[in-house]
Amino acid sequence: MPLKDEIERVRGRAIDALNDAHDYFTYTKTAWRTLQLDVQRDDRKITWQYLHTKSATTEKDILARAQRYVAIDLASSTLQQFVSIFENFLFDSARAWILAHPKCISSRQLSGKDLLDLPDKAAIIDALVEKELKEVSGELVRLREENGQHRPAYRRRGQGVCGG
Repeated sequence: MPLKDEIERVRGRAIDALNDAHDYFTYTKTAWRTLQLDVQRDDRKITWQYLHTKSATTEKDILARAQRYVAIDLASSTLQQFVSIFENFLFDSARAWILAHPKCISSRQLSGKDLLDLPDKAAIIDALVEKELKEVSGELVRLREENGQHRPAYRRRGQGVCGG
């Protein structure tokens, strides 16, 4: 598949995933708010029990839980999902670019044992691409840890995958 088409396919998957994550956030927020209003306005009585942890909650707890779930937990998990979608987009795009330009990984090496386990040249290229991406992602994690950062540490121009 041509690089442009592959990047567009990766982009389409990312947009679909972002839309799904946004729908999840919106519908879950609406569901909790609806339950909250139902308890407040209609004086609904609720008792939920979770048998695995033996915890229970009533309508009194629901108001505080709903507020926390929507304001903190749901927003946090949705942000984490957005970051994960972006990371997938970034690495899938990098994978497509490297596969389209495999000479940029010519300095990478696989062990003889690894080579013997692979069926053909395409599998060797795939293994080299995966090795390149793992090394790049590992270096990003290492840089974040060294700098005490909780957000990604991006490389300066000219230090990226294959010098890009």
